[in-house]
Amino acid sequence: MRKLGLLKRLGKRSVNSSAPKAESSEARAVRPRSERYGLMLLAGGLDARPDDAGTEQYPVDIIAVHGLNGDAYTTWTHKNGVLWLQDLLPDLLPGCRVFTFGYPSQVVFSTSFAQVQEYARQLLSSLRDVQEHSDKRPRSIIFICHSLGGIVCKQALVFAHEDDATYGGVLKSVTGVVFLGTPHRGSSAATLGSVVGTIVNLPGLPAKSVRTDLLDYLKPGSRQLQDLAISVRNRLANLTVVSFYESEAQYPLPSVIVDQASAVLNIPREDIISLPANHRDLCRFPGETGAYKAVSAAVRRIAKASTWRISPPNRRSTHSSQRSLLSNSRAKDTQF
Repeated sequence: MRKLGLLKRLGKRSVNSSAPKAESSEARAVRPRSERYGLMLLAGGLDARPDDAGTEQYPVDIIAVHGLNGDAYTTWTHKNGVLWLQDLLPDLLPGCRVFTFGYPSQVVFSTSFAQVQEYARQLLSSLRDVQEHSDKRPRSIIFICHSLGGIVCKQALVFAHEDDATYGGVLKSVTGVVFLGTPHRGSSAATLGSVVGTIVNLPGLPAKSVRTDLLDYLKPGSRQLQDLAISVRNRLANLTVVSFYESEAQYPLPSVIVDQASAVLNIPREDIISLPANHRDLCRFPGETGAYKAVSAAVRRIAKASTWRISPPNRRSTHSSQRSLLSNSRAKDTQF
């Protein structure tokens, strides 16, 4: 019973991730959102419209992919209610569209049996659907990935290369990836979590109380991670890759969850940047902080280069997006 009580406390924030939370007076009102999985639009209308102001435009699609035990909304939301992907980034990149991709990554009391490979195919399928439903030229795609989300993204790139007939359009559109604490070589925290999961998955507890399969995937020296690293290496060669890594420990652990050695790909032209944050706060910002400016500047550099691939650098696009204010759930979550 003590183990069950502890497990319930650990999973409380994940189980209640769809419940709304109070926000500051500056933040917009929040209504419960039932849709948590799939590709969802955060900012920018699906149809571009002329921009009378003549400001520089960034006609790109930004795709955010959360990590283990994360959520399509709460992963990117600070405790003060700021969802920077929706509240800050579109102002920096006029004309962009921002999507968030959700998948069942909860570790505690999860009912999902899906694997990383299935999440990757769902991501690709969703991106293909967005392109097929547009009568305009496909936009360049920039991924922003936190933790396990980076693994899902890399697997999607590998699948897209292997099935060019189906996902060739998506693959040609991808111009860059921003990794935020992605454990390319695994994390010791996953080993600890897997051990705990094995202990609590005992008779008398709900079936599959802890998803040790996802934790095992992220163990240091994981065969799956090694195989993926080999398969994706050349797939990233023509993309702009920026890798951010944490420099502060995540309480109550005595060290960082994903160290620099694991968060860095060590591929040519990779931009490697340290952030003064723990693993959880790598992907959420209270406002225009130094960490936010570093991450958003990286995204803007990729977006600017992507725009140049569409038109000459001295030519400004006359298209922008109409902002769509979509309601969403912003609850606290625990992740790595």
